[in-house]
Amino acid sequence: MAALQFAADESATFGLNIWRSDAGCDFETLLAAIPAPDIVVIRDTAAQMQKSTMFRGLAVDAEWRDHILSFRKELRSDNQMSPTGIACELQIARADDRALLSRICDENFSGYPGHYQLSPYLEGSRAAAGMLRWLEQLGSQHSEGVFLVKQGGEVVGLLGYAYHQHTAELAVAAISASTGLRQRNLLLVEATRLVEQRLMQRGLKFFIAKTQATNTAIQRDLVRYVRCEPSAVSATLHINLFLGQITANGEDIPLIGGLTDSLMRHAGSVMQGVPLQKLQIFQRAGSQPVRLRALQMLRRDTTRAVFFAGYGADGGVVSVASAFG
Repeated sequence: MAALQFAADESATFGLNIWRSDAGCDFETLLAAIPAPDIVVIRDTAAQMQKSTMFRGLAVDAEWRDHILSFRKELRSDNQMSPTGIACELQIARADDRALLSRICDENFSGYPGHYQLSPYLEGSRAAAGMLRWLEQLGSQHSEGVFLVKQGGEVVGLLGYAYHQHTAELAVAAISASTGLRQRNLLLVEATRLVEQRLMQRGLKFFIAKTQATNTAIQRDLVRYVRCEPSAVSATLHINLFLGQITANGEDIPLIGGLTDSLMRHAGSVMQGVPLQKLQIFQRAGSQPVRLRALQMLRRDTTRAVFFAGYGADGGVVSVASAFG
């Protein structure tokens, strides 16, 4: 997914036009994308992200959301995981297990500090629904895409796998908090071991797992029990434009006295007495807008934001801006 791509599943989950890229993107491409992007999610190696001048001092609402550590392991007979002593069993998830998967997603991902949950513009509950859609996609792509983890006959968790040629990636993992913190982590490790045996029987060569940089307990277990090695660090950036929402739900505003004056005048009028803290503007070189539209957004912390789009004579976006109270 090196190029900018429309994320249909995430867009349906959140009701916004969400685009993704794992190799950066130039701003001209963002402005020309159809459908018009509301949020652009860029994930790349942390080192590459820091080098990009686009992300340093970007004149739009852009925020780092998370850092991800990747772990990798070669699947060999002399590198297999050792039993943890925790008893559990696996069951391949079926279509009629949707209610079970939904319950586990709600319990584990509504408050999970993933990049969508950390966005001040998105509902955390919808992020859990997004994880369920992801699991359904994994299950549709492979017969062993989603496993239920059972203990004592009760479903206590799930594992979702994505397959890329000879590599299996642990894409989603969740164990119920009711099992207890340490038991929870060891259950995850033991279930991963059971899947590893199946992967080796199928002739797969590599295993990959990714985790939030803050999740140190799982990282220790991946090294100690799963016998993985750290392989990469990536960062996630959200660029908030809301161009699709501006088109659908915004309002035309007067363009009087220049772009900056027009933006500040409108932003001040909608902040309801709250001082304007920040105004960010990006404009294409050599272009001037002939029409402005604005959209008010209420952030999760109840602060107010205003997003703007300026359109040229041909109807294309030539400037974007955001203001915060």
